[in-house]
Amino acid sequence: MKESLKYYTEALQIFEKLGFLEGESAIYTNIGVICYDMGEISKAYDYYIRALNIYIQLDNLNGQAINHLNIGEIFVEWNEFNKAMNHYNTSLDISHKIGANQIVSMVQ
Repeated sequence: MKESLKYYTEALQIFEKLGFLEGESAIYTNIGVICYDMGEISKAYDYYIRALNIYIQLDNLNGQAINHLNIGEIFVEWNEFNKAMNHYNTSLDISHKIGANQIVSMVQ
């Protein structure tokens, strides 16, 4: 996983230089997943929030749904279940809106 982080970091630097926000947000999400899998929950949260903010800026609803789902998982880890449900419900609402059935099945 550490090698993956190295390559994602290199890609992130390239995307930042190019101003390619869609790429940056995807990288932030992927780094968040790796951090989560490594047990670095706070770092994962930070990366998911960065990704979510860019997806909101880009009006990318699919990216927003995925990151709300991921952030919900973080709040479950932190035993903050009301916050988790808020993010799960937001993910579910967006997913229904765009017909993202795969995300809907993960939330339910």
